[in-house]
Amino acid sequence: MHAGKEPAVGAERDSQAALRQLEHSPGPPEPFYACNFPLIASFSGTVQMTKIDNKDSVQLIFTPVGPQTITVTNPASGKSITGIGPNSPSGEILKISESSFVDHLNGITLNFVLPGVGGVLQVIGNVNFANDTFSGRDTRGDTTAFCNYLAGP
Repeated sequence: MHAGKEPAVGAERDSQAALRQLEHSPGPPEPFYACNFPLIASFSGTVQMTKIDNKDSVQLIFTPVGPQTITVTNPASGKSITGIGPNSPSGEILKISESSFVDHLNGITLNFVLPGVGGVLQVIGNVNFANDTFSGRDTRGDTTAFCNYLAGP
């Protein structure tokens, strides 16, 4: 989720908070950390970011606009796998202040499936990070199969 298009909609919500909505398109490939060798990830799809400025904090809401995919590639072998990206209607919510942060994801964050194997790398459910703590349900699948597939010729 990288900077992309200029603001699509901008509106003042009230005197306590300012509301801005932006659409972001994917940027260049970036490192993807799942295996013990280098991988890069490319994203497709568009994400709407709503920014709410409050007096003591800012809230960022990332909402997918249509289907999202992620392709992870091993640059050494050229082998890749494409899965669905964050397709939950609620997307991701971040709330940041000077002294704390909260990060909440809900739904399907990642889902890579290999034929004959099934889900090999998945993050599905509720995931909450708050001030260096974690709670929620997070399904990971078979990361060994994911890495073995990408390592092969």
